[in-house]
Amino acid sequence: MSTAAFIETNVGKSFRVQDAEGRQAGKALAPFLLALATYCSANNVSTEIQRWFSKLQAQSVEPASFCALAKAFYSGDWNYSEDEYNEFVRNSPGLPLSHDEFVKTLRQVAQIWVDIESLHSIVNEFIRLLQEIRLESALWYDPQWTLLNFQALSQTLSKAREHGANRVRIKFV
Repeated sequence: MSTAAFIETNVGKSFRVQDAEGRQAGKALAPFLLALATYCSANNVSTEIQRWFSKLQAQSVEPASFCALAKAFYSGDWNYSEDEYNEFVRNSPGLPLSHDEFVKTLRQVAQIWVDIESLHSIVNEFIRLLQEIRLESALWYDPQWTLLNFQALSQTLSKAREHGANRVRIKFV
């Protein structure tokens, strides 16, 4: 997964996730969200990921919504319609997908939209948890950079809301 993160909105605007000083954020978010998605899937979860995220979730005031963040992002350029498979193949020669896999992926990406208020609440909960709980560094977590990236994500969600968005998704490119 690449490192540039964007908030896509239901009002047709996209916002680069960046901090208050305008620095790009996303590099620390991508591995965190991938590890969270693995944890939430409960399939082939390593003991380390299970233990680490269980500690975090145990301290959450919203444990039932903890995994909702893992369903709010995707990676890549999927701005195609289902009948644009040939164009996708031309533009992505290194990504061998069958037509059926292409259509399935487009439909999955189309389902990712989430309520901005819910997502913002969850992101702010992660900020609180990362500030209060001193967790050890991991392949998916750097105590300083992950927190800074979450703060930038929260600021960007606020900006999207100010522009009238009520449904969003996180895109990594």
